[in-house]
Amino acid sequence: PAEASFAEAERYARQLLDLAPHHADGRRALGTVLVQQGDLHRDAKRLEQARACYRASADLRQELLRESPQDRDLVRAQEHVLSRLADLHQQAGEHDEARAAYAKVLEQQRARAKRHRDDAETRRDLLVGLVKLADLRIKAGEHEEAAVLLEEAREVGRELLERDPSNASAERDLVGVLTRLASTQMSRGKRREALAYFREAGQLYERRLARQESPRERRNLSAVWLKVADLQNALGDPLGARAYLRKVVANHEVLAAADARHRPQLDRLRQLLARQEHRCALLTGEARPTTPQEHVQVARSQDASGEHEAAVRSWRVALEDEQVRDDPRHLFEAARAAARAVSKSAGRVQANLRDQAFAWLKEEVERRRAQLAQLKELLKTAPQEDLDQLRDFQQGISAHLRDLAAGKEEALKSLESDPRWRVIFPR
Repeated sequence: PAEASFAEAERYARQLLDLAPHHADGRRALGTVLVQQGDLHRDAKRLEQARACYRASADLRQELLRESPQDRDLVRAQEHVLSRLADLHQQAGEHDEARAAYAKVLEQQRARAKRHRDDAETRRDLLVGLVKLADLRIKAGEHEEAAVLLEEAREVGRELLERDPSNASAERDLVGVLTRLASTQMSRGKRREALAYFREAGQLYERRLARQESPRERRNLSAVWLKVADLQNALGDPLGARAYLRKVVANHEVLAAADARHRPQLDRLRQLLARQEHRCALLTGEARPTTPQEHVQVARSQDASGEHEAAVRSWRVALEDEQVRDDPRHLFEAARAAARAVSKSAGRVQANLRDQAFAWLKEEVERRRAQLAQLKELLKTAPQEDLDQLRDFQQGISAHLRDLAAGKEEALKSLESDPRWRVIFPR
């Protein structure tokens, strides 16, 4: 029915133009109908038909713009149809064409935003254009370039919200920008920046929920807070992570009270919180580690929070267990903690820590080299379906050893001037 009505509208507009070829309103109407038809084709995956409609609309509007170049509504409508054409390039996998098209639209949006600095609609169009090009950059793995675009979008979004704090659309747009920006910074290894953006997004979700309940946004809030908790753990703040996990559980209790389908997830979140509570109790001394894995957990947390000597003591206990010691990653983490402790100590304590760091590092490297020798033999006889996985493992170990030998592990810098370094890593 929609296609039939749009086809009828197109026939009517064309009849009007047959009678009056230069009728501006008739050309505007036809341009709008062509976009609507293009949208129908796009939604039905008829990309070439959609492209033809959008191009015809863009050509019509370009004619009108030559006659009325300052018509703000017409400029905006032309940007929108060009953005749709860029979307089609992306859907068709034509990434270079999509990138060029989005960049061209964004250039026009920036120019319009400079001319109309106080127009909220114009500013929002700029934000959308920035996000579209950023999304394309993210898909191409160009996270640094995407972050620059998203930072600009964040400033635009914050400005819109400052002008009108009750603007729900501006809040929603800014939340989308912040979560993209946080994920992009995580991909770049910038965890502290990601943490700040996730927190800002969480605050906006809280503000929106205080005004109006929304199960979808409450679920999104839990997801954002879980990211915050993960990052705080990774950055050596397990107590801060616990605080956010408590908030996640409380938030999900509201969801589960309204809809029983959320109860299984609430149970899993409670289990996650219980493990975090136990981890914090181990760190604060309220509980004592009783298993090798708990000693590993404590050692990692101590190292991440800057308690490097304490981490070394915990690693000594953990590495008494053969299963823990059999994993070279544990030996490397222990050596790294000891090297960090070296740079913060002096005298006999420093000498002992240096000896310990070299002992663990030497054992780790020997185990890694033994693994490479085993993999070399395995690759000769392994089934075809296992080869890719084995080669990836082999490449990962080789890259790790190369990075160590090249001095790329910052935490081990305090060891490199010692003659024992060249015993482990001959030139």
